Amino acid sequence: MKHDSVLFLITGVASGEFLNGVRYLPNQKADTHSVITHSQNQLISFLRTINKMPVQRQILNEAAM
Repeated sequence: MKHDSVLFLITGVASGEFLNGVRYLPNQKADTHSVITHSQNQLISFLRTINKMPVQRQILNEAAM
């Protein structure tokens, strides 16, 4: 099957010229910056997310069972 659509996502780990790196916040949270591009509609999106670390850790622990 051939597809002409590409989706690309990148999240900064360390700060650089293009993206900020992960910044840890109080109360077990992390601030991340990502870029999402989609070739089909030529969309470029910048995404800032506040991650709740205990919730994500619980999800990973449950997935490992």
